[in-house]
Amino acid sequence: MTLSSFNLQNKGAITAGLLLIAISFILVIYGILFLLTNQLSLTYRQGSYDSALYLAEAGIEYYRWHLAHAPNDFTSGQGEHDFKDPQGEIIGKFNLEIETPTNGSSIVTIRSTGWLNNYPEAKRTIRVQYGIPSLTKYSFLSNASSWYGSGITVHGEIHSNNGIRMDGINTSIVSSVQKEYQCGTETGCSPTQKKPGVWGSGPNFDLWRFPSTPVDFDSVFFDLAEMKNSAISHGLYLNKSGAQGYHLVFKANGTFDVYKVNQTDSFHAYTTHEGCRRLYLNIRTQNFIRNYTVAQKPIIFVEDNTWVDGTVNGKVT
Repeated sequence: MTLSSFNLQNKGAITAGLLLIAISFILVIYGILFLLTNQLSLTYRQGSYDSALYLAEAGIEYYRWHLAHAPNDFTSGQGEHDFKDPQGEIIGKFNLEIETPTNGSSIVTIRSTGWLNNYPEAKRTIRVQYGIPSLTKYSFLSNASSWYGSGITVHGEIHSNNGIRMDGINTSIVSSVQKEYQCGTETGCSPTQKKPGVWGSGPNFDLWRFPSTPVDFDSVFFDLAEMKNSAISHGLYLNKSGAQGYHLVFKANGTFDVYKVNQTDSFHAYTTHEGCRRLYLNIRTQNFIRNYTVAQKPIIFVEDNTWVDGTVNGKVT
């Protein structure tokens, strides 16, 4: 074989090798570009989802503001709203859907969906509920001082606008408005002395909160007339007893007994409005009146002194 023929035979082999290398290089470049494009797309999509969540939150905050200024208006403000950036440019929208409170409830449901104009496929939705706190969240609510003795276990929140002595076991928050209060014989102090808003030998002192926000008992009288009418029409209405008041004893079987209290024993006590005085709170004698079913008497209105104890099985007002 001559030298010239050898060179001619290997020219094609060199060209094929270079072509293979070039194709491999191009494939690697395209693979890298594909991965980078996907990563950028994923990053952009994730950023759009995060931004959509912020817009949905903006819708919730907007409607909170609306309810603060018009608490009974649940129709205005629904539908789509533009969202502007700090420069005043519209960058997205949020849509509001409002579920009005049902009868007997103050809870309004707000559903807000947000999205960006340049990526409308990425939508996020937030659903929240707002309502006026109900006094029924408390197991015991008092405008005067109260004392929970040892051996007593209370499930649910306890609140007093004055002081609380807790020697029993509380499984929830015990709160008092007072940082300190004047403790008298009503909470076991003789002579009278200053005590913390909540004090005692109870073990769950980590759940004691004082001072706390007061409960406005005056505002409760707003709907008493309506409650009275409801009790007369489909509940239990107890007028003046002509004695010391009534004693309601709830039972685990879903019924309750009503007693008329004839005589009571007194002790020295303290109230925020009247100071130290004698309170006639210990029942001495009483007469049984009748047994009722909670389901048939879901609302009870008493226009006299009332003692309540026992186990409530069901919902009663």
